[in-house]
Amino acid sequence: MSALRALGVMIPFLLSAYSVFSIIYVIPQLSSALGVSVSLISLAVTLSFIGGALGGVVIGVVADRWGRRIGLGLSILIFGLATLITSLITNIWELYLLWFLVGFGVNSENGISYAVIVEVWRSNQGLLGGIMQGLYPVGMLLDAATSFLVRSWRPYMAIIGVVSLIGSLSSLLAIPETRFQSLRTSYWEIFSPQYRSITALGTVLVASAFMFTVPFISLVPTYILIRGFRGITYEATLIALSTLMAVSFGLAGYIMDRWGSFKTTITLSTMALASSLLFLVINLMNWGLIIVPIALGYFASSFFAYMGILMGRLYPPQVRATGTNFTFLLGRIMAGVGVALAASISSNLGIGMSFLMLASSIAAIASSVPLLRGR
Repeated sequence: MSALRALGVMIPFLLSAYSVFSIIYVIPQLSSALGVSVSLISLAVTLSFIGGALGGVVIGVVADRWGRRIGLGLSILIFGLATLITSLITNIWELYLLWFLVGFGVNSENGISYAVIVEVWRSNQGLLGGIMQGLYPVGMLLDAATSFLVRSWRPYMAIIGVVSLIGSLSSLLAIPETRFQSLRTSYWEIFSPQYRSITALGTVLVASAFMFTVPFISLVPTYILIRGFRGITYEATLIALSTLMAVSFGLAGYIMDRWGSFKTTITLSTMALASSLLFLVINLMNWGLIIVPIALGYFASSFFAYMGILMGRLYPPQVRATGTNFTFLLGRIMAGVGVALAASISSNLGIGMSFLMLASSIAAIASSVPLLRGR
């Protein structure tokens, strides 16, 4: 029964990643079909993060008021149908609207899934959360495989939408319903004196995790191309890094269960700071061995893996989904602009990435000390 419940949570999470990352493999095709530049198509990715910030809070309230299954089901319908309908678009504005909705549904699904793990499993929550977050690179690999088998973007999007809808909705049957909301409970409780410091510091910590991880892993493929990686070396490096990320995410959750959230977060954030400094020096001096700080950065980014579980533990059940998704709001927005920010800091992409990584790792350490000490 426990394994079935785990699959019930994991499959929709995996298919949400399958949906939201699907666009990155057909950007050139969309640019050609819609008659616009690649940069304009790429803006849809930013809109998905903004949609996710809003959707997480809105559907989080629904999940707290009417139940986790209802919130998850609504989220799945939104991102699955939006992905499917994308196969029918004829202009860029339709893409922007639909990809905003994809992000709206995907991120709300993710936030509610964290709450489910905290409420259904009494042990190994960090491990399960880490494994679940590690499904993101698996979703990207599924997109890559689908794009290889289905060469045209319209059937590609349609297939991903249908698979996501059917697979995710059928998996909900394995998830037990949990509902704690009373009519007298206010969702503004997350800003009450008892929880306002958790909300504020949690928002900073989660935003720093987003700002370290998302721009870094998004820009590494472009960065290593600039540094001369080509052909099989390029492809093998990306596969190895994706595998490292998936494994390290699960490992980080396991360590968090054993060490506690404070010790684990401080350790990984310090590693993130070290990788940032090493990456900066290598780029300033134009040295080789770039794979060393990149691999260390991929491993250190695993403190992002258990953020949803961690935030879910800090709030009471009646506002758990709302509070968790609210602390993710700023991070989701910042992730949407972080890639462009890193690229604009310096004409040297590696230096721009390094400064953003440095700022994010310092913010993670500074916020985790008062938030997590003793936990």
